[in-house]
Amino acid sequence: MGNLRWAKLVPPPLNTTLQTGKVGVSCYSTLPPQVIDLAGALGSAIIGSDIQAGPFEGLVNWLTTTDLPWATSGITTLLYDNPWLAPVFEDIVTSIDIGSLEGGSPNSEDCLFLNLVVPGSAMRKEKTLPDVNYIFGGDLLAIIRLNETNIRQGAYAIGSKDPIYNGYGLVRESNGSIIYAVGNYLLSAFGFLAGDTIDNDDTAVANAGFWDQRAILEWIQSYIHLVNGDPNDVSLWGESAGAGSVMHHLTAFGGNEPGPPLFRKVFVQSPWNVVQYNTSGRLE
Repeated sequence: MGNLRWAKLVPPPLNTTLQTGKVGVSCYSTLPPQVIDLAGALGSAIIGSDIQAGPFEGLVNWLTTTDLPWATSGITTLLYDNPWLAPVFEDIVTSIDIGSLEGGSPNSEDCLFLNLVVPGSAMRKEKTLPDVNYIFGGDLLAIIRLNETNIRQGAYAIGSKDPIYNGYGLVRESNGSIIYAVGNYLLSAFGFLAGDTIDNDDTAVANAGFWDQRAILEWIQSYIHLVNGDPNDVSLWGESAGAGSVMHHLTAFGGNEPGPPLFRKVFVQSPWNVVQYNTSGRLE
């Protein structure tokens, strides 16, 4: 990726290859939905002090109270305290496809794919349909030791457009009255890195993941008419981190969109917003 790693998206070269959807590449830091479903079934959908029940309860309590450095600090603090380990983890991550290993889609930085679900009536140009752009959520609660306090950090760290957000059920339940779009966005440090280093780098942009989401909205404005979608009737939906993203897009640029509106309506479900700090380290 080079200098493009934390840059805004640039238009790719023309590619005439048919993307059938069989290559569901996911971005780094993703976990397959079946892992999340398993955690929920075991009563560990929320990991931390407010966990209610399930076999993981004792394990989580032990992790948050034990004095074992690896258990209380986690990988993040481990690398911070032992920077010499960074090349070791880098070799592991680059040599093993974590996504495939976990039973999900292959991981790649070339992961910014978009899915469209278009009813036959639109393809046959029988009628123009409204569009739903869904932003998926994702929450991985990591236990990090900071100043002798266990901090739970989550959201914007995992997730993928496939398979549970494919939108087929929604289009079916609407009786084919909408066009559905969902796309990947960069996650974790790849998508939401910020701070003085990023701000002072002319080739980088903070919160690249939000720009990825915005690029999907811009794509819809430019091309949804090709499948008989209405660019003037776009709804932005999201859940959890996706809902938090919707709120960010509502307030982007101080609420003053620099061009024509990219969406007209929103649907916000259980929004999650991580505590934000400005580049001076003060809580916003």
